Amino acid sequence: MMRTVRLRATVDFGPSAAYERLAGFTDYPKYAEAVRSVEVSDLTESNCISRWAFAFRGGLLRWTETDTFDRAAGRIDFDQVEGDLEVFIGYWQVSPLDDGSEIIFSLLFDLGLPTLAEFLEPVAANATIENMTNLLIGLFGPAAEIFTEIDEFVSDPTGARR
Repeated sequence: MMRTVRLRATVDFGPSAAYERLAGFTDYPKYAEAVRSVEVSDLTESNCISRWAFAFRGGLLRWTETDTFDRAAGRIDFDQVEGDLEVFIGYWQVSPLDDGSEIIFSLLFDLGLPTLAEFLEPVAANATIENMTNLLIGLFGPAAEIFTEIDEFVSDPTGARR
């Protein structure tokens, strides 16, 4: 079973400034306690490889992902290429508003533990919401308004690379 977690936030940053904050992965540990480390390599204008360590239920989740940057479209796509999860794919999307920006975070994930999915995936979804909310507030301040959504039994709602 796969789940999708989506957060939608409105922030008082223009689209370009909001995008650059989101693209600064190595700064994330400063803004969210759950993000233990982020290392970026092979950085170009349009992509990079990033290695993550993330606190989860008293342990650490680790993964490596490819990240694709489309500044003109305000989008960052990510896809795990190695790590602790079976599926971990999603995107950040920044869109202009009259008085700031709207940010969408969408994550499709599967822990790869079918017999425990019923119990662990809701916990993982809620932890993701809490951690991404904390990250967004850390990046954009307490005035950020954040709305969340969790879907179950999803095939691929991310639209990544389609």
